[in-house]
Amino acid sequence: MLWLSAVIRGVALFIQLLAFAMVIDFAVMWLLPRGHKAAKFVSRALDPLLDPLRRFLDRRLAVSAKRLLARLPIDVSPLIALLLLQAARAILLWLAARL
Repeated sequence: MLWLSAVIRGVALFIQLLAFAMVIDFAVMWLLPRGHKAAKFVSRALDPLLDPLRRFLDRRLAVSAKRLLARLPIDVSPLIALLLLQAARAILLWLAARL
């Protein structure tokens, strides 16, 4: 069971790296202009993860919530993804500690 705990901890580390990349993407979005090479690179790297979440939010949110989110100057999908990733990481680390 030690190998399973190591695999779970490895997946948790990968999730933490994804979360760190999202924080970098969020900072780049605020600090660099939209056409900057670094902003494009980080955005393209995270788009496969964030696009399904954006589509899900677009389909599932009520009209009033869509209007509210459209007024915000930021994309909230990275924040929601960050929360989901941290929850998944916490669950994985709890599971690894139980093995």
